[in-house]
Amino acid sequence: MKLKHNSQKPLYAQIKEYIISNIAKDILKPGQKIPSERKLCEKFNVSRITIRRAIDEAVKEGYLYNQHGRGTFVAKKEPVKFGQSMNEVLRLEDLLKTYSVDGKSELVSIEWLPADMELASILSVEVGEVLCYMKLIGYSNNEPIVIYKSYFPENIGNDLVQIAREMESNSILFSSIDLYHSFHGEKPNKVKYSMEAITSNRETEEVFNLNEAASLMKVSSVFLLPNLQPTEYRQAYYIGEKHIFYITGDLVWE
Repeated sequence: MKLKHNSQKPLYAQIKEYIISNIAKDILKPGQKIPSERKLCEKFNVSRITIRRAIDEAVKEGYLYNQHGRGTFVAKKEPVKFGQSMNEVLRLEDLLKTYSVDGKSELVSIEWLPADMELASILSVEVGEVLCYMKLIGYSNNEPIVIYKSYFPENIGNDLVQIAREMESNSILFSSIDLYHSFHGEKPNKVKYSMEAITSNRETEEVFNLNEAASLMKVSSVFLLPNLQPTEYRQAYYIGEKHIFYITGDLVWE
């Protein structure tokens, strides 16, 4: 990089941007020691005061950190925390776009299962009635961030399964809510949520690449038609430290 001495941007700021750019490009990696002040002075042909100012600014902004007697190192990247409002159903694609990250979906499994007493009660079907089960994993920058497990009555599920297969074959990012956009039947217009904190199990630890037990957030949703007939029961699993859920409520004064 050649510094622009006639630029309105100070030399230290140009050097700081160079360092940050190399971090963003993975040329400088988390935990890696950056070149010494002397080497940076030689590289940019500037004073040590200028280099020190550039490094100090990068440290203040969280890109670098100092270790006494050892030098300056690239800071570890802070994981993105995804904030979701429970006042609306947000598509996975829209959530990731909000944080300017790339994503993809993986259709892990599709099965047809008999409804047990719990599922029959939730979906207002008879015990033993066939349900469509679909398991999806949502990724952000190739890192799994959510597991979706959806159960549908068979008359709805068969069509949604076909739509899901087509979307995956076309590499379209989707969660179950996206399937209804291409569904020709009546679409749900309400959703009921419940949330609970749980501990990871072997299945979720394998998906999320966890080395030990961790706190997860389980969000259960029932999607309802205008006549309140359920169309889907979905369980979504999130790593607790990577997601924030919030809700806005009205205050009622008597």
